[in-house]
Amino acid sequence: KIANELCGLIKKCDIMLDLHSTHCKGDEPFVFCDYPKENNLKLIDVIDVKYVLEGWPDIYAGQSEIEDFSTERACFEYGKSGTTLECGYHKEVGAQNVAYDAVVNALKVFGLIDGQKPQSISKTHILMKNFVIKKKEGKLLKEYKHLDRVYKDEVIARYDDGQILVAENDGYILLPNLKCGIGAEWYYFGVKKL
Repeated sequence: KIANELCGLIKKCDIMLDLHSTHCKGDEPFVFCDYPKENNLKLIDVIDVKYVLEGWPDIYAGQSEIEDFSTERACFEYGKSGTTLECGYHKEVGAQNVAYDAVVNALKVFGLIDGQKPQSISKTHILMKNFVIKKKEGKLLKEYKHLDRVYKDEVIARYDDGQILVAENDGYILLPNLKCGIGAEWYYFGVKKL
């Protein structure tokens, strides 16, 4: 029901800024760049966060376990522009400030309100490489936070039967689910984009 309502709104807009908050204390705010169209890049450029995640659509292509129902995908399919901003932990006041500043900067950069156009903000771009579905009972070996660094061959998770999951390269743990149920996305993995 909610998705159908959102799709109707997305069809009517020119540019969408989808604001989210995270459920883990201390999560760093970040923005997605799923479809690097001109207006998406213009919007992302003025959002005051350190990290941009790229490659979300590509990690879902060619597999059947999870389908991408993101608002960015809807924007892309309707010929619109849009991005999702994860503003940080939803119980921290700072997350509200990230959201507010992003809205104001978006309105300014597209000339919808008066004020000096915001400057570009330097960011680290991380390319999402894959995701891990939790197949059986097990646990992550640390209480990972989003954007925690991991290193090649580091053990990330262990199933109760002893099977381990390791980092294939140096990179980042993305969107870890510390309370993940079997059959859900446990964590994502990404590398710094050069």
